[in-house]
Amino acid sequence: MPFRPLHDYILMRKIDAENNSGIIVLKPKPNRGIVIAVGEGTRNDEGKLIPPDIKVDDTVIFRENGPDEVEIDGEKLLLMRQGYVLAIDNHD
Repeated sequence: MPFRPLHDYILMRKIDAENNSGIIVLKPKPNRGIVIAVGEGTRNDEGKLIPPDIKVDDTVIFRENGPDEVEIDGEKLLLMRQGYVLAIDNHD
């Protein structure tokens, strides 16, 4: 992919919630996505690079209001800062 996020941004493909076949669910499922590109990280006050905790192919759980939707090569993807990721899902 010719797209590379800058700094602490990540690019991901959202994983749709499973269809519950008419079952009413009171709590929404967390937002999940698969990371497809990662920026190089951020720099601290001394200029030292702090690499991201997230890597390509990680499945992440993220805040609803965090990502921006972008379209790349006709595909709708999500772009957001690493700080909006709540957890890495190691069960996949």
